[in-house]
Amino acid sequence: MSYLTLQQLERYSQMEGRGKTLALISRIKDLEKRRQGKSLKVFAFPQNTKYVPAIRVSGLWLLHFGFELGDEVTLTAKDNEIIIKKTIERR
Repeated sequence: MSYLTLQQLERYSQMEGRGKTLALISRIKDLEKRRQGKSLKVFAFPQNTKYVPAIRVSGLWLLHFGFELGDEVTLTAKDNEIIIKKTIERR
């Protein structure tokens, strides 16, 4: 896979000394312990003359789980569950 590993992020933080990178490493370690991903909230999104439920999935943590810019995904929804899978590898 071509996403950043925890080791790559740790090396980058040592070379660059970036606080945000250290915070990201801490968050990824936390995600690895829980193996859950991220908790999100459904919010109201304006569409035409009404509001519809929406969920925004974004953040650098997606890189850790193998999602990159340009990847195509498929969403499958069933009883209280949404599954997001990568359908085509970015070339």
